[in-house]
Amino acid sequence: MDPESFLDRPNTEDQTAYGNAVRFGYENMDKIVGKILRLAGDDTAIVFLSALSQQPCLKYESIGGKRFYKPIDIAGTLAAIGLDTLDCEAEPVMSEQFHLRFRSLDAAHAAMEKLTFANVEGMPAFSSSLDGSNIMTGCAVIRELPPDTVLHCKDRDVLFNSIFYLVDLRKSGMHHRDGMAWFRLPNRNQRICETPVPLEDLAPTMLAVMGLSAPEHMPGRALPIDEIALSECPIKDAA
Repeated sequence: MDPESFLDRPNTEDQTAYGNAVRFGYENMDKIVGKILRLAGDDTAIVFLSALSQQPCLKYESIGGKRFYKPIDIAGTLAAIGLDTLDCEAEPVMSEQFHLRFRSLDAAHAAMEKLTFANVEGMPAFSSSLDGSNIMTGCAVIRELPPDTVLHCKDRDVLFNSIFYLVDLRKSGMHHRDGMAWFRLPNRNQRICETPVPLEDLAPTMLAVMGLSAPEHMPGRALPIDEIALSECPIKDAA
């Protein structure tokens, strides 16, 4: 919808084919919201919260945009780099990322060591973070590689393209930390928040919508319910 934001812009053919994709998504989400409103009726409180927003991804413009690889099969990728797939459960997240949930801390640390060692042409093959017995990981390669590229692992070498495939697009969007809150309460008084709402205010506000008081240990404060009936509030640092 905004190709002028990018140095590496889509050609006319691609813009014609895909230029309305974001608008198409918004229009269909609006239809879903309309259906929910009709089903819920006028006496029902409805709350819409988004965790994050989107913004143009301009970080990789100097290299022609970010390319990314996904596992052909997550279990096969893990086995190829020497991880025991019986030790963990894999859950795709988004883009090239996936979660690995291990049965023990020792198994997670051993897996983290192998993921950290894996490299392509001396560069890390995975971007990984360890959180207890869980690992968030994904392929760290952001450019197209020759078909004979070798992935060097701790115990073996494998052909990179035998376990990963290149996604046929360049990354054009990325998360923005601000999200959105929209409340429609039965009294229907409209108010739009002019300034971002702190994330910690949402839980007390949700409790207030349900007629409950927030516990003393809960940070934040409830938005004034008698003013919110229909409010659109940008959420500051929703991540």
